[in-house]
Amino acid sequence: MDRDIECSDSLPPISMTANLQIACFSIHYIIEALANGVVRHLKSSLSFVKNICGQEFSAQSVRFRFVESMGTADIITRASLMGKEIEGWNLRLNTAALMPAIALGTSTIAKSETPEEMRAIIRNGLQAGYRHFDTAAVYGTEHLLGEVLKEVLTSGALRREDVFITSKLGLSDAHLDDVIPAIRKSLRELQLDYVDLYMLHFPLRLKRGKNPFQGLSEDSFAPFDLIGVWKALEHSVELGLTRAVGICNSGSKILQQIAADAKMMPAVNQVEMHPGCLQPKLLDTCKQLGTILMAYFPLGSPGNLRLGEGTSLVINSPILKAIAQKHGKTVEQVALRWTLDHGAGFVCKSRNPTRLTQYLGAFGWNLDNEEHKRIETMPRFMLQDWSVWCNATTSPYRTPKEILDDWFDSDEVNVHT
Repeated sequence: MDRDIECSDSLPPISMTANLQIACFSIHYIIEALANGVVRHLKSSLSFVKNICGQEFSAQSVRFRFVESMGTADIITRASLMGKEIEGWNLRLNTAALMPAIALGTSTIAKSETPEEMRAIIRNGLQAGYRHFDTAAVYGTEHLLGEVLKEVLTSGALRREDVFITSKLGLSDAHLDDVIPAIRKSLRELQLDYVDLYMLHFPLRLKRGKNPFQGLSEDSFAPFDLIGVWKALEHSVELGLTRAVGICNSGSKILQQIAADAKMMPAVNQVEMHPGCLQPKLLDTCKQLGTILMAYFPLGSPGNLRLGEGTSLVINSPILKAIAQKHGKTVEQVALRWTLDHGAGFVCKSRNPTRLTQYLGAFGWNLDNEEHKRIETMPRFMLQDWSVWCNATTSPYRTPKEILDDWFDSDEVNVHT
């Protein structure tokens, strides 16, 4: 999508190593662009691409990569349609690794799936074609994902390199000395030698035994050193425990704090993002630092009893319904397409196998500029209540604006709790 986003000149100095990482990331794209010149010899294959993707592509911008997966051959394309880039299934991280843009979530916090229900969701996702799985220590589902992964990897249906596994640091483990033991514990639960992405789940630390989803008080928080924890995460990469590191629930100011002293820039920042919750300034910061934005609640988390009535505002939007009817898509596909059009990936989940397959219909088409402008007129809201993470004495943050400055700088926001 062609959109003008105002760039900020206020980013802090970036360490030499991090600067080199960003430079290498840029060089990778230059090399890839040059390599794509050979595609002019593949014009005869474009009809095949059209049949698979249902789109017309220019020969100069099509890149092929065949992947053996569950006995089928998938085609991954990077193409241009009417002058606009259409991504394939993958996003390129600042490590040069490919990350599937759609991830299957495994959190049971909102809807309390049983272990067997969660195993079924994961198996259904694999069958539908999902190859990116998102878990976390606080979800309590790493072992369930590990069991299903062991089944498919042992059977030979998939290789380890065919799947992308994301996990996240426990909130009580956000301390320099606890990061490495925590990721090793996650790897034991997952029955893996490494994860593809390991993330700081929240930019704060809780005392042992405190559950963030059962209420927080001033006594819940422990001292937190953001830079110390980030250095420990970088060390987990050096030890081969994870291929990349990232953060969650963080605005530009927190990203800039890390950037000023990082050897490795965050590969991903996972935040709430949906058509009612766009943060252009945060998107801009992430693009400048080579950090991919990954959306949770991309559909507004309908049916999430913990978050209340606001969760249906996305799927019940008259604007999204009208756009869906025009394209012959579902409202969910329109909302997910909106996320992809902003260069972000997303985490989704459903107990319904048909719905999991429908989510994949977000790929292979685009919303036009006029449709994006209509979506911008939707009410702005955030589902997470960030005030519970803040206090005047023990939390690192006095107000939600200190966590998500880009969102709370806006005058057009509402928070549904």
